[in-house]
Amino acid sequence: MKKLRQVFLLLILTSVSNTTFANDGDTLTVNPNPFHSFTVIHFEIAANDTICLDIYDITGRIVKTYFNANILPSGSYSINFKGDTLPNGVYFLRLKINSKIFVKKLVKTDALVDVTEHVFHKSTILLYPNPTTETLEIPIDGIKTIVVTDLNGRIVIHSLIQTKSISLSNLENGSYIVTVLSEANQLITTQHIIKASN
Repeated sequence: MKKLRQVFLLLILTSVSNTTFANDGDTLTVNPNPFHSFTVIHFEIAANDTICLDIYDITGRIVKTYFNANILPSGSYSINFKGDTLPNGVYFLRLKINSKIFVKKLVKTDALVDVTEHVFHKSTILLYPNPTTETLEIPIDGIKTIVVTDLNGRIVIHSLIQTKSISLSNLENGSYIVTVLSEANQLITTQHIIKASN
């Protein structure tokens, strides 16, 4: 019976892993995703609500619980998820806000930059314009790596550049997370940007 329950949970998680949020003020992002040993779960809730937040492995087993029917005030929350002891693979983040359930797929891999020493915070370095229609200005000198991911964690641009701008003209309109790494692969900034039409 336990195995059947795990398979059922896995089917539910898989079918909703690309769930998008309603425009009611509740949001969820995970960055970086894929991740090596550390990622930041960031969510915002529009009103005081009951929250459950768990991470499951692919068999449906809970590997981490952050909130279990806790009442949180409206606001913005960031959680540092340290997954360095977990085996590489696919995991599911399940956020329940009252009766709404949102799921994001997480991918743990050894193929990415280790950012465990860095804390996610709102950076003073602003990438602009935001929203942008074509080009994103990156006011950082020197060689840098630009990683652009969609909100499902899929990398859509991974580029080593020396210029202070990058073209986003090949991207579809929507929301993206832009991460800028130094030449030594140290995190410089992470910012949410919006690509819009002309």
